[in-house]
Amino acid sequence: MFLLLSTLVFSQEEVPFSIRFKEYLRGDLTFVANNIVNRNDNKNANEAYNKEGQQSELNDTFYMSYIDIDNDKSTFSSSSATFSKKENTNDIVFAGLYWSATYNYPLSIKDNGIYIHEGNRESNFNEIKIKIPLQDNYLDIKGQLIYDGFNDVRHNTNSPYVCFYDLTEMVKSNPYGEYTVANIRSTEGFIEGGISGGWILYFVYKDDKTTQKYITLYDGFASVYDMPIQIKLTNFQTPKIGIINSKIALATLEGDASIKGDNVSLKNISNNTYFPVFSKNRDSQNLFNSQITIENDPFLERNPTSLNTLGFDALIISLNNQNNQIINNNTTETELKIASVGDKSYLFSAGFMIDVDKEFYEQNTKEIITNNTVVIPKKEKKKKTLKILNNVTGISIVVKEILSSVVQKDEDEMVEEKSVEKSIEETGNLTIKKI
Repeated sequence: MFLLLSTLVFSQEEVPFSIRFKEYLRGDLTFVANNIVNRNDNKNANEAYNKEGQQSELNDTFYMSYIDIDNDKSTFSSSSATFSKKENTNDIVFAGLYWSATYNYPLSIKDNGIYIHEGNRESNFNEIKIKIPLQDNYLDIKGQLIYDGFNDVRHNTNSPYVCFYDLTEMVKSNPYGEYTVANIRSTEGFIEGGISGGWILYFVYKDDKTTQKYITLYDGFASVYDMPIQIKLTNFQTPKIGIINSKIALATLEGDASIKGDNVSLKNISNNTYFPVFSKNRDSQNLFNSQITIENDPFLERNPTSLNTLGFDALIISLNNQNNQIINNNTTETELKIASVGDKSYLFSAGFMIDVDKEFYEQNTKEIITNNTVVIPKKEKKKKTLKILNNVTGISIVVKEILSSVVQKDEDEMVEEKSVEKSIEETGNLTIKKI
């Protein structure tokens, strides 16, 4: 009975995954990310940790400390990453920041196998600082709390949490450059299972040189161990002919480089078969291995540049969909399965991108694709008429209406009408006053 109950506990979604963002566009999905705690070597956690695979040690064997690279006395933790402009990268459609860490107490030490906690846990761990490109000073932001394990009996030994903040409006005018994220809270020292933490900033951007796609991001919180987590992916229709290109993005806590058993797969709906996800540096049976990678390469435009991020994972992988063996033509759904029979991890973010059928795309965007060129139909000009009743005498009529529709004044200019107050006097004269 105890073993059964343990299995049920570790296989449960603490916060079911739901859609944070979805869009049909010609574009792509990428990210910048970094960890926020590291092993303390001679009291210098800013030094990169680069032991990988079976040569590495587990994060619960290290005394873990905050990374703090900014030389700013107002921060106790900080790390950075750079978003570089790629060829054909156009407008930013979405910029979403997640941060997550294990945080039960400010400090926890280990004495003869017993964990001793010190200090009181701060409740404002959803409040952090961020420095964005072309800004010299930090901005204070307060994120949405997605999950907090402190009062959850399943996780009160390490208390993982995850928060989210939408940065789109803040950065879309100038998204390229260095991002420094500071004051993310985590436990320091030792805790059961190990200390880990980090942040990931997703970008969805337009690229008119690429194919039409459906891009979506999910978030929630789930312990991945023994029983799988399954996320059904819908809202798309793949092209009727040709190879289908697709990507997934994932972010987790607590995946260890030297412990195998964690895996991710995607389902072929037509034959009910799951196909494993893997890349050059991520084995199909050890996908969460404490790395930050985009496709087959480590993401290194960050400070520090640890190859082993000691329990924090962020990844984007293009699926090996040779001959459309995973996702077929004219498909409208698939399923993402995250499982483990060895290493335990915490999943908090999942992204999916896939080619979509031309007609399906046009129906969902009102864009028309002709000779690989996107044409947006022009909106008809709207004519407004006002009927004045001249036969009304002896009274004053005041008509108020709020107008906020967008109309096209000419072929190149879109304007928003301001709210107005219309007064019709008994003489029939009309005066318009802006509110």
